[in-house]
Amino acid sequence: MTTVPCFGRWQGVYDGDESVDAVLLTAPDGRVQRRPACLHQPAEFVYDDHGYETVVAAGATVQAARGTPDVPGTWRYAWLAGERVVGQGEFVCAPSNHPGYVERSAHDSRYFACTGGEPYVAIGLNLCWPATYALSTGREFQTGSGRATLGAREFERWFRTLAERGGNFARLWLGMHYFQADGPVAGELDLLRFAATDQVVELARRY
Repeated sequence: MTTVPCFGRWQGVYDGDESVDAVLLTAPDGRVQRRPACLHQPAEFVYDDHGYETVVAAGATVQAARGTPDVPGTWRYAWLAGERVVGQGEFVCAPSNHPGYVERSAHDSRYFACTGGEPYVAIGLNLCWPATYALSTGREFQTGSGRATLGAREFERWFRTLAERGGNFARLWLGMHYFQADGPVAGELDLLRFAATDQVVELARRY
């Protein structure tokens, strides 16, 4: 059975033949959360000799849903096609030292606190998007219109350095090139851009 740390990310993948719309998550205390289903593209991050990143598909797209378990114990989930249950399962939420969500403080509503009551003061800055670098044309000292990025590895360096200096906050600009999933045709999304966002968020969790 899958184990997810408390306030970690649970991701379920539906492997049936139906087109699913949502998943119901039932906590050990009986609370029910409804989460939308989505298409998910498994991805691999490839780096060339210069450290430039390419995000490539690692298999077919799948139907998936996500949730954040907030109490330890066994959670149940049910896949919905419309309002019909077309699949079920369970996972375990393990205790963790994660402080939880950032919320308005119950002690003083002018301030922030984490779910467990620990005060939260944001210390950080804009880390909007990774830089891009002009690519060589193959002729000495000449570059062309092609550009490349260090991608998630640049964010990892930034997050690590920020954490070493006591930082706990960063702002991303999801409308910029590295994260932007929507293109020129309405409704057609680049799922690999969502994979890049996922990777950066996981690095933020790590640091």
